[in-house]
Amino acid sequence: MTIKQAIIRTNKKLKPLARAGHYDTPFLDAEIILAFVLKKSKEFLYTHSEKKLTTSQWNQFKKLIARRAKHEPVAYIVEQKSFYGLDFYVDKNVMIPRPETELLVEETIRNVKCQMSNVKTWIVDVGTGSGCIIISIAKNLKTEKPKNLRTKFFATEISPGAIKVARKNIKHHKVTVTLLCGNLLNPIINKIENCKSKIENLIVVANLPYLTTKQWQKTQPEIKKYEPRLALDGGPDGLKYYRQLIN
Repeated sequence: MTIKQAIIRTNKKLKPLARAGHYDTPFLDAEIILAFVLKKSKEFLYTHSEKKLTTSQWNQFKKLIARRAKHEPVAYIVEQKSFYGLDFYVDKNVMIPRPETELLVEETIRNVKCQMSNVKTWIVDVGTGSGCIIISIAKNLKTEKPKNLRTKFFATEISPGAIKVARKNIKHHKVTVTLLCGNLLNPIINKIENCKSKIENLIVVANLPYLTTKQWQKTQPEIKKYEPRLALDGGPDGLKYYRQLIN
């Protein structure tokens, strides 16, 4: 079985689900999963399309494709998702990062850059999940390296499983983020109140659950069956946690 043959065969296996409207990327899914099995880039699949898979590689590929055929998201299968140009470890304990959430990162970076370089800034990511938002912010501001940038990064999270994922990503990306376990802003309140010097710029970012319970119940299997409900279901009107945060 060559790389090309494996992808074509798998594409046919996943197409029925695509036609049912559950997702529309069977070919891309096959490429990402096979690249993961081979520990190669997607480009490698094209430049070595006639390369034969070993029996072990083919068997592993089939097992992972069987998981995808049951609606399990590709990001969980390969334990990775790209966000804001960075790769993040993800598993069933955290919501998979969405491209539209990158706007939070862009706006936060813009806000910090608009401030004077010596302004004391705290950035708090509430309900951090995988940590992708705060890590992307910290990584990009660190790259800027302004001499007098006085910025500290914090993240709060109530899920112990998500805390482990965020901690792993923080370590991987080598950024300094204080990770705190607790609900919404509760873990950071004491730190803010007891801070010896004035915090001149406090930025709170949050991508909290925003689906209504009815929306969550009707959402596609990839989401409802595999992603954590705690990260998605925002109550009857989707605003339950935003109300708590603002209060």
